[in-house]
Amino acid sequence: MTQNVPERSEYSSEERMAILDDAIASLQQGCTAKAIAHKHNMPARTLNNWLLIDERAEKARAQFIGGKLADALDMQEDATDQLQLAKGEKLFRSWAWIAERRLKMFAPPKDHAEHAPVQINIGITRDNQTRTIVVQPGESDAGNARET
Repeated sequence: MTQNVPERSEYSSEERMAILDDAIASLQQGCTAKAIAHKHNMPARTLNNWLLIDERAEKARAQFIGGKLADALDMQEDATDQLQLAKGEKLFRSWAWIAERRLKMFAPPKDHAEHAPVQINIGITRDNQTRTIVVQPGESDAGNARET
């Protein structure tokens, strides 16, 4: 059950730093972000946002996102119907997407992802005949692919 906590429009910088310091230490001790937010009588959404953007929280952010990924996997394992399973899969994909963008350890190398040319060979067998289609870099539609 979700507890409704009133949203505050502003936190003083001292308050925010104190909460973040406690959150970082608590996450490293195994507490959940939801429990930490409840302890400080604040919305979990606010604490989540702070943890995602605070530079001091890289290790805590990794633990936080790892916890969210683990929660999503648990949701999939415990699913009793297709809707719960789909929700767990969607949550996992969403948190994995965030991990790729917020955690350096999961980020793809930029120099390889943007500049490496790729040639795609597709083998198709139909009616006992095999055809290979080759797509070169920069060919944006099937009309530019060539058959070998």
